Amino acid sequence: MDNSDFNIDRLLFYNTETIEQGDSRTQAYEEGKESIILEMLRINYDVNEIAELSHKTISEIYALKLHYGIYNDEK
Repeated sequence: MDNSDFNIDRLLFYNTETIEQGDSRTQAYEEGKESIILEMLRINYDVNEIAELSHKTISEIYALKLHYGIYNDEK
């Protein structure tokens, strides 16, 4: 899978354009970003790549895995 053009921040920029007035744009952005990261974790996407694409640390990604109980690491 070629990820050279894939960027979570860019994807979310377009998704947050439609947020209703009065909602916290930053909060909605972060929630959307987290849901994309969680979906990538559920399909067993590489943690290092997720960290790079989402501008988060590997520790933050593993913390999300633990928090949401996603245990699909290769053995």
